[in-house]
Amino acid sequence: MIVVIFRSNIEHMFTPPEAAHGLAVLDRLDAVLDELIDLDLTSGTDDEVLDILRGLEERSRRFEAVDHRIIGEVEGRGLAQGRACRSTAELLTQLLRVTPREASARMRAARQLAPRHTLSGAPAPAAFPATAAAGAAGLISAEHAAHITSCLTKLPEPVLDE
Repeated sequence: MIVVIFRSNIEHMFTPPEAAHGLAVLDRLDAVLDELIDLDLTSGTDDEVLDILRGLEERSRRFEAVDHRIIGEVEGRGLAQGRACRSTAELLTQLLRVTPREASARMRAARQLAPRHTLSGAPAPAAFPATAAAGAAGLISAEHAAHITSCLTKLPEPVLDE
């Protein structure tokens, strides 16, 4: 049984246009996920089923890049303090019901792999742009990215620059 909860029109009336767009994107994603859940896999060939599995994995990895951007925005806006949390990691623990360790790992990943802004507000690339791009393309997982960035941060500065 699939339960779908629809947001009321009144809720959307008081939602800023940018947020409403983000919520509309999530609504479309819910519809696609419902399609995938209800997909009749019995009629597909073995290769088709494996292709779907591989494709789903690549796309699930792309969610991590979205997570980095949103967590970076939450951190940049200082939303934790406005919600009586000492840190963004604490906010993530409460809001998303994840362990403190998971929240810290997601914060670390967002700091390294999300696009940033300079002090003047100008956009800047992620600290590890190639790793961020590979994650956004679904080529590597969060665990892969963590290993890559961990190794890179241990390199001497001249080597890292090159």
